[in-house]
Amino acid sequence: MHSESKLLKAVRLTNLFSVLFLITQLACYINLFQRIAFVAALISYTLEVFLEKKWKNFKWENSTRQWFFIVAIFFFLLQFIFWPLEKNTDTFVKILEERIPFLAFGIVGLLGFNQYFRLKYVAYAFIGTSVVLGVFLLSNLNAEILHSEFRNELLGLIRVKYINSHMKFNYYLNISLICIYYLFRLLKNKKAFWANLALALSALVIILNLFLSDGRIGFVSGLIILTVFIFRYFWHKSKPLTFISTAVFILLAIITISINPRFSKSSIKHEPRQEIWGVAVDEIKKSNFLGVGACTAAYDMQNEFAARGMVNNKHTHNIFLQSTLEYGVIGFATILCMFTLCCFTTSNKFRIMILLVTETTFLQLFVGSFERDLNPMVFLLFVILVVQQDKLDGKKASIMTAH
Repeated sequence: MHSESKLLKAVRLTNLFSVLFLITQLACYINLFQRIAFVAALISYTLEVFLEKKWKNFKWENSTRQWFFIVAIFFFLLQFIFWPLEKNTDTFVKILEERIPFLAFGIVGLLGFNQYFRLKYVAYAFIGTSVVLGVFLLSNLNAEILHSEFRNELLGLIRVKYINSHMKFNYYLNISLICIYYLFRLLKNKKAFWANLALALSALVIILNLFLSDGRIGFVSGLIILTVFIFRYFWHKSKPLTFISTAVFILLAIITISINPRFSKSSIKHEPRQEIWGVAVDEIKKSNFLGVGACTAAYDMQNEFAARGMVNNKHTHNIFLQSTLEYGVIGFATILCMFTLCCFTTSNKFRIMILLVTETTFLQLFVGSFERDLNPMVFLLFVILVVQQDKLDGKKASIMTAH
């Protein structure tokens, strides 16, 4: 670690702790603490940039990871590019505020966080927050709720009142599961019985909350993450045991899905997204696949839904349809590039983790949109820190090899 002044060290540590505090707040609705944490993180990072002169250390690598962050910034800038074409700009500022994380964290991704950041700190913040909130929700279960036909919906009302919508909260829980996967890997070959037990219990709390949620995609994503973890955990121990344990878990997963009321034929048959997607496709065709702008897209969709008796809806509930309606083929290509590039932002050491992040995000956004159904700060921040940890581990390996 290079020598640093007391001021620079204080700024760096302030940035670290403000980001960690921000992570603990991202599971919930936007609140005062979340705003304070974001502002503190933004100010301390800006000070660090100027004190450290980060731009002098920036090197263009023409790497996949750098292109990923450039695409994220470009997605933010698309709103300005299409602004002259908008026929309605009433929600321009609101959408701008919702999408500013793509600009802010795109820049951070290019310049990087300071050397005090470690992925394990972030993992503890995600897992700790998920467990505390998860235990709180489970503590509200009683005999009446458990035996009710509408168990998931009743528990969902409590979650909506105190925490967040099911899609945003479930996404946060799944990122926490990926963090558990990382910490298990970190503790591999170490005598850490109590730490492993704590992680296993944390995973249990998270998966129970996903099972009892009124969201389907979050639960399926969680099962996929656990399946990968079980397969990877036993692979180096015993190949037969790997296939047996994975097969047993997949069987149990199928059974739990079959008994979950949200996966019933009736629930899927009456899924409103089918009609919503149909409306979105019609609107995209009207735009000749050129896009109408983010504000106009929300305005047109709201009017079209209202005409069909589907009030209070402005979204297509699919990120590809949403981006295509907003920005045409360019928008579709931008989102596709973002997902594709994300898969290759790290070395093989972290490839499974980044693929799980991409898979979870893709599934969530296939039935939702950024801002409304998934906090982009959670996605971008986590990717940045996985990328940074990968680079840090790579440097350590190079130094050890040199010696």
